[in-house]
Amino acid sequence: MNMRTLKIIGIVTMTLDHIGFYLLPVGTANLILRCIGRIAFPLFAFMIAEGFRHTHDLTRYWIRLLIASMVVEAAMGVYYLATGMNLMFSADIFLTLLFGLSGLILATWKGWAWKLLIPVIIAAAHFLGVSYGAFGVVAVLIFGWIPKRGWQVAAFALLLVAVNEFPIYDWFQVTTPFENRIFGVWFQWFSLIAFVPLFLYNGERGRFGKWFFYLYYPAHLLVLLGIKTLLELI
Repeated sequence: MNMRTLKIIGIVTMTLDHIGFYLLPVGTANLILRCIGRIAFPLFAFMIAEGFRHTHDLTRYWIRLLIASMVVEAAMGVYYLATGMNLMFSADIFLTLLFGLSGLILATWKGWAWKLLIPVIIAAAHFLGVSYGAFGVVAVLIFGWIPKRGWQVAAFALLLVAVNEFPIYDWFQVTTPFENRIFGVWFQWFSLIAFVPLFLYNGERGRFGKWFFYLYYPAHLLVLLGIKTLLELI
């Protein structure tokens, strides 16, 4: 299984998750799609770590994520002006991935002062309310700092235990306050299913448009939000 296949799995499961989140009322169908959607983020976090290890130009890679995040923020800003619904930061997965990549980069710079900024980035993810909060940034760091897949599973599982069993889960923002009341945070355990394709990953890239996901993400959000707005007007 190459990187192209991982991206397709991530995109499909993410889209199903967002269909459940934005379009379906709380219930069985909503919950099923949200559980399937848990598979997506670990795959994207892994891809960022792989990009960090193998990209020929790390600065350009970081700037590409920054531009993608700015595009999403601009789109969510327009949506906010049109509807009054503020999804800036919270709907921007690129910002979470950018924070994670920044942490991986800072860890390679000489001098402890740079490394002390990593907890600042994690805290910023929480206070800004980015998608997946501090949990998302730590997930990227796990994939970037731990090379062995088995140890990645163990570290990710420990992170989920911490999120589920201790009061810090509010800090990690893996669910919205509404979902915490309805579902708790137990359904985040479905994210471990992502390690099935990761264990099958063969290290090959495969052919996949570099800019496809960067364009697909804001486009699919706008389509789903447009449908949501129309349904609310009917």
